[in-house]
Amino acid sequence: MEREGKVKVFATPIDNAVQFIVMNEKMPPFDNVKVRRAIAYAIPYQKIIDAVLFNKARPLFGGPAEVSDARWPRRSPYDTDLPKAKALLAEAGLASGFETTFSFDAGAAGILEPMSVLIQESLSQIGVRVTLDKIAGSNWRASFTSRKLPFLTNLFAGWLDYPNYYFEMALGKTSIFNSGDYDDDAAMAMLHEARFERDGAKYDEAVRTFIKITFEDVASIPLYQPESYVAMQKRISGYRYWFHRQMDYRSLVKA
Repeated sequence: MEREGKVKVFATPIDNAVQFIVMNEKMPPFDNVKVRRAIAYAIPYQKIIDAVLFNKARPLFGGPAEVSDARWPRRSPYDTDLPKAKALLAEAGLASGFETTFSFDAGAAGILEPMSVLIQESLSQIGVRVTLDKIAGSNWRASFTSRKLPFLTNLFAGWLDYPNYYFEMALGKTSIFNSGDYDDDAAMAMLHEARFERDGAKYDEAVRTFIKITFEDVASIPLYQPESYVAMQKRISGYRYWFHRQMDYRSLVKA
């Protein structure tokens, strides 16, 4: 539609939204942080952006090791490095790899199925043998909230565009969205206190610290920030993006 130029197409990065991969930290071998880091280095990030998303998303990988500010979403320090991934598996005592399942929502299979196949193929190169688990959309929420899936991809978008809101909802101990069963009481307590912090610099410092901890722990692996797309006839103007991603017709004008 963009190429043909017959309509106007608006693309807006969705506020506080991340498509991510998560491993259940209570389930072996993902209870070993070296295994989680190995997986993080074995994801074919750029192939996913190029072949699955046609470069229509903001990449969230290959960033600097230092967390210099409190922006979220942000690039993680992980990128595809299969030798490093193999070395980490060997350090974890899994030089010959292991078997696991990778779950995804069939309701979004147009994107998630080819993405999952690329992940399956890439992990096979470090000895991780993946069976794909395509779960019907009607069962998806019940499945990922059960915390019984070892390895999955999901999307979370925080209605409020604050880093602490995203993390408390996506990684909070009692949150239904914490599908990897992340459990760091001290880090979450620090983040919860930051919610009420009136000093902006102190809030930013708490968020930076928390992001650094979750990157080191591989609490989740950010893949990309999705975009909201709207197409309309050229004679329509006045479109406004809203965080809830519903159309607001009050500002639209038809010439």
